[in-house]
Amino acid sequence: MLLRLRRLFIPQIPPSLLHAWCHEQVNVQILDVRTPEEYAAGHLAGSLLIPLQELKQRLAEVPRGVRIIALCHAGVRSAQATRLLLLEGIDVVNLQGGIVRWQQEGFAVEQLPKNRYERRETL
Repeated sequence: MLLRLRRLFIPQIPPSLLHAWCHEQVNVQILDVRTPEEYAAGHLAGSLLIPLQELKQRLAEVPRGVRIIALCHAGVRSAQATRLLLLEGIDVVNLQGGIVRWQQEGFAVEQLPKNRYERRETL
């Protein structure tokens, strides 16, 4: 599925496809563009956090040679991130519906410990 964002079509994938890729160990990197607070409350295992407002300055941290899956809360910020990365020549797709849809489809998220003595929990 493609989303049109300012004359650039944004490639998107549904959560079910990303879930399948994760189980098949397809070489992808999940890029979470939400705030650190949103990330701490629940994120996909192994995801890289670079908030959207910092993405331009931190482009060097985005891995090359691997497909990037951008996600946010509901898919709007990650569509903006996808557009930016596409213009930089990076192989990237947007996760449809963000982490909200991911959870609605019954897939797990992790939470960061509230302090260093707590263990991670999977919801």
